[in-house]
Amino acid sequence: MKQTINQANADIYESGFVGEHTYIRRFKLAKGEKKDGHSHYIDHTGNLVSGAARITWHHETDLMRHGVIDLLVPAKVDIRADCWHEIEALEDSVWECWFSAHEAERVYGVEQAKAVNWHLEKPVAEVV
Repeated sequence: MKQTINQANADIYESGFVGEHTYIRRFKLAKGEKKDGHSHYIDHTGNLVSGAARITWHHETDLMRHGVIDLLVPAKVDIRADCWHEIEALEDSVWECWFSAHEAERVYGVEQAKAVNWHLEKPVAEVV
């Protein structure tokens, strides 16, 4: 059976696993609000579900690699694990980060991936 996740049913996946393989972190941001800058342990996909947002980013160690991206719905961006990023709502917005358990297993190995919180932000001390 094909399953479509959209605005009508997205809340049931908020901050949890879809099946065993995808973890979704959802943020509701009011206009002008920012999700503090951070990076992650594995690559993931960022999805702008509603509104408009600005992504400010830089590579963790090569600060010459940086940029700003303004997004309108629908928008999806791939965010590498070594990419520090901050999300600012240009209008009331909903943002989702989608993480793949398969990517965590590729990076860490199957057993280790079960033991780490790969869908969380890296501590600030690990990022420039």
